[in-house]
Amino acid sequence: MGKLQFCAKEAVKLVEHSHQSEKHGKTFAGETGPGLFLVGDSGCYLMSTGQPGLKPDTGDSPNKVVYAEGCDPDKNQDTWWDLKQATFGGDDGVEFLPVSQDDLKALKGCARIDIEFIGEQMSIKFIADKKPSLH
Repeated sequence: MGKLQFCAKEAVKLVEHSHQSEKHGKTFAGETGPGLFLVGDSGCYLMSTGQPGLKPDTGDSPNKVVYAEGCDPDKNQDTWWDLKQATFGGDDGVEFLPVSQDDLKALKGCARIDIEFIGEQMSIKFIADKKPSLH
């Protein structure tokens, strides 16, 4: 059992791209639609399903990705593998996460996305921004 956490603001860019795209990538399970790919290989990250892929702001990567906190091999050399193992598992793979227009609206008001792994199941939660109260 483990949890991956992603920056919602960055994920919104990926979802918007997927909704603006006419074509979407496939997984071994078949066709997809608007949403995200959760990828586990060198780290764990989210990617737009839209084709052609969304280009990153910088660098030469073919696709913009949003790494899970603590699971970016470039930034977390000593810890990313343990987090990937505890959540996604040791094998590489891709999971399709459909994201509707209503989900996208909800996501825009959130601080992060939590994906919790319990056995073979995933639970996805949008965690709201906590605004300071003005008393």
